[in-house]
Amino acid sequence: MTARHVLVTRPAERAAPLAARIAALGWVPLLAPALRTEPTGVPLPAALDRFDALVFTSAAGVRAFEAASPLREPPAYAVGDATAEAARTIGFKNVVSAHGDVAALNALLAASPARRLLHVAGEEVAGEVAVAGREVERVGLYRTVAERSLPATVRTALYARTVAAACFLSPRSASAFISLVDPDLFAPVRALVMSQPVADALASVGWARIEIAARPTLDALLERLGAPKC
Repeated sequence: MTARHVLVTRPAERAAPLAARIAALGWVPLLAPALRTEPTGVPLPAALDRFDALVFTSAAGVRAFEAASPLREPPAYAVGDATAEAARTIGFKNVVSAHGDVAALNALLAASPARRLLHVAGEEVAGEVAVAGREVERVGLYRTVAERSLPATVRTALYARTVAAACFLSPRSASAFISLVDPDLFAPVRALVMSQPVADALASVGWARIEIAARPTLDALLERLGAPKC
């Protein structure tokens, strides 16, 4: 049987946009969430109007903010295009994307007029938002926890050898995923990753190959995937 499945390892609530783009290339996406998000119950800081702008480093942070506050007027700075789109979807009008990673976001913030920034994030962050001359306060509105198992459809596809590739966007999701699967099942699968740290998290098991996106964006990741060969 031709391997045409591509695994999407993002949390289920964030997987649909990537899955749709994978399907548009001609593959059959399978949702294989290794992590899920849940609220921490931490409140937002008082007097939000004292901040010049909000900073989002994930779409999950945007959704957590949506549930916590009706405020949409301040400028919003986003780490990447998917996060920026999530902010626009919930009503932010002035949204600027760094089109990359936290380093690109920090460079963007360094050039911005905003001096007091609220970083809406998870309980743990992969990179620190820190800019000289800027006051940055971080609030962790959500936490990410590992799933205990993968969907039966994913296990069936792995055992049937119909999985051609798997997409990984973070080191934590990569580590969580490989802990849920027999490592012998990865041999025919291409691992498509967003960055070198994600590749490092997958290096302990044998893949057909690990391919790193040329840039830390979904567009670059999908360029690696390409279209299925007939």
